Amino acid sequence: LINFNFYLIIFFKFYFAFNYLFIIIIKKGKNMEALFENTTFLNRDDLYKYQKSEVKKFILLASGLLLLVTIGISVPLALFVEIYLGAIMLIIGAVCSVVLLPYIINDGIKKQNAQLFSQTDIAIEFAFFQDEFSVQAKQNGESEKSASESYNYSQITKVSLYNVYMFIYTSPRTSLVLDRRNMTKGTSGEVASLFKSHGVKVIDKTKAVK
Repeated sequence: LINFNFYLIIFFKFYFAFNYLFIIIIKKGKNMEALFENTTFLNRDDLYKYQKSEVKKFILLASGLLLLVTIGISVPLALFVEIYLGAIMLIIGAVCSVVLLPYIINDGIKKQNAQLFSQTDIAIEFAFFQDEFSVQAKQNGESEKSASESYNYSQITKVSLYNVYMFIYTSPRTSLVLDRRNMTKGTSGEVASLFKSHGVKVIDKTKAVK
């Protein structure tokens, strides 16, 4: 005799297990769908003026510190050795603080951009999810992309928001750059709000660069 109840129980077990697995796959697919997307095309010359603004505070602090050190050396020289030696030291320190140090830092940014971008612009694709975001880059004209890098929002130290660019800092001195004009899904304002919701400090600098 065929035990129909036994086969009926087996059938419903497989049926409910299949439906449960199907629901999990659907939910996982929804969670993997990006909330916001952006494709940024970075031009090194256009980006440079925003990078200068980002390091302005650092240059002022470094120049001020160098000038203080110079004064600390030149004053004792002038008082206890020779006045002209102290004066020469002060002039050299002032030139280094006001002219040479800012030039070295800004020139370093230009050289870094030249090395990073080669002779072409670079395309960066951002995909923002609820708990993390991914970044993938390639040189314009090249078919192959770099490996995708993922970041948790807890890794971000701060976000600087300019009228055109968004600087996303993965460390105090290293940042990813997003062009706010090139959102392909959502808005840059929503991206900024997403960072804020994860406790990331977002600094509004929309009036800093004209």
